[in-house]
Amino acid sequence: MRVTVLVAAVLAILLSGPAQTQTATKGTATSSKALIDKYCISCHSDKLKTGGLSLENADLTKVADHGDVWEKVVRKTHGGMMPPAGMPRPDATAMNGMTNYLVDVLDRAAAAKPNPGRASIHRLNRNEYANAIKDLLDLDVDVKEFLPADDESDGFDNIADVLKVSPSLLEQYLAASRKISALAVGDPAISAVSSLYRIPPDTSQDDQIEGLPLGTRGGLLIKHNFPLDAEYDINVALLQNIVGYLTGLEWPHKLEIAVDGQRVFLTQVGGPEDNKLSDTNLGIAKDTIDARLKTRINVKAGPHEVSVAFLRKNSAESVEPLEPHTHDHDLQNMNGIPLIEHVQITGPFKATGPGDTPSRRRIFSCRPTAAADEVACARKIVAALGRRAYRRPLNDADIETLLGFYQQGRNLHEGKPGNFEAGIENALRLILANPKFLFRAESDPPNVAAGSMYRVSDLDLA
Repeated sequence: MRVTVLVAAVLAILLSGPAQTQTATKGTATSSKALIDKYCISCHSDKLKTGGLSLENADLTKVADHGDVWEKVVRKTHGGMMPPAGMPRPDATAMNGMTNYLVDVLDRAAAAKPNPGRASIHRLNRNEYANAIKDLLDLDVDVKEFLPADDESDGFDNIADVLKVSPSLLEQYLAASRKISALAVGDPAISAVSSLYRIPPDTSQDDQIEGLPLGTRGGLLIKHNFPLDAEYDINVALLQNIVGYLTGLEWPHKLEIAVDGQRVFLTQVGGPEDNKLSDTNLGIAKDTIDARLKTRINVKAGPHEVSVAFLRKNSAESVEPLEPHTHDHDLQNMNGIPLIEHVQITGPFKATGPGDTPSRRRIFSCRPTAAADEVACARKIVAALGRRAYRRPLNDADIETLLGFYQQGRNLHEGKPGNFEAGIENALRLILANPKFLFRAESDPPNVAAGSMYRVSDLDLA
């Protein structure tokens, strides 16, 4: 019985609270002015202006003329923050009446003359650009290689007014469009480049790294996009201690390189010969081991996972002193185990073709079987790419412009006679550097009067 009575009392209190604060009582300009003069002017006068606000000469019959001021008053009174604790306070009914009066006047003024504002032109920031490339071409790119970091405002890097455009940035967008379109299409003229993948110096390499094969220790897992069917160099560099020694050479260790889980390279590091050479000449020992840790392999075009790690001999506890407080403990002597510092992937070399990549499957929705079919197929491809890139249907002028760039690349590409794929690549360059792709903007409907309101189109809203 006591529990039932207690629950009923609690429910009564909870239910009565909101009902009191949400009462429909509405005051008038006169009653609201009297309340403000009695409870607010002592602080919010022309002389004191507490909080930068004076209500001494406030005209409650013209609330809409100073809507920004009265919006602040409503927020404070509705939240019970004014009058402040310890100061005289009107009863709840009078306070709610004034608040409801102000809200009603402000709402009617907003409905009579709404001001929806206007969306600024928004440049894609670096992360948005990478996501758009992934969505458009099914291609993962490291945008840090192409574009600088965006400016921030209050910790955000996606504020339209902060995302400025400079001549230098435009040049970087042009360079990015050239490189990304070549990667996406699989341009056979792609030159060899090197990508360096470092292991953070505070990463422990004593145990198996998540994502790497069981039975290994240390190393790293690399997700690398290989642009062409070709040969690629993979070069592994070991970490030296502070005096130049490679640690752990007194015992032999096996280093493995695998692509998509399949071993492509295995070699030995350490052992009596390496240890003796290291004691004799550090420089020669380093060069000898570096040369042993470099291999050239054939890889199909597309994204692949490359793993580099040492084979783990066993899971027994080390006989080293049990005080490795920091990662530097093993770097100050020649004991311990070999550690990987970085992996470098360089290529392509001796390319045999563009391969079958996700980006090529996304781009080439058709293939011309004869020269007469090329323009029709190109029109289908650029129309599909342009629609997704510009985030709206293309008109005839858009398509003809893209076909013009296609024809230029079809006739001449990088100073040499082009082909169908070179033409598509040239059209893609234009798409990726086009303001219609790099910027988001709400367009005015045709024949709309200046300053008038209109409904945002479904495409702009999306």
